[in-house]
Amino acid sequence: ERSNGGGSTGGYLSEKYGFLPPKPVKRLPPSHQALEDFATKLPEMYSALNFVQQAEALPHLSCAQDDLADEYLPRANVLLGLCVHAIWHFGTNA
Repeated sequence: ERSNGGGSTGGYLSEKYGFLPPKPVKRLPPSHQALEDFATKLPEMYSALNFVQQAEALPHLSCAQDDLADEYLPRANVLLGLCVHAIWHFGTNA
């Protein structure tokens, strides 16, 4: 097992976990609960095709280092990626 220690700039790489963090967090902190809620509602929004309207209603979520610790960055990245993918592919009725 080799690892470079992880963290926001070091990344993760191991034979056991690949590029995943060895101990991923299961939820973002309360300050970023809106993103968790949005991602949870993706299947419902897919049926209604209202991703863009829901995304525009999200509050501003700070990504400042003091507001979101490094340990949460991988989860935030995955959730944002899922949301952006959904909006890009299914966000309009066109």
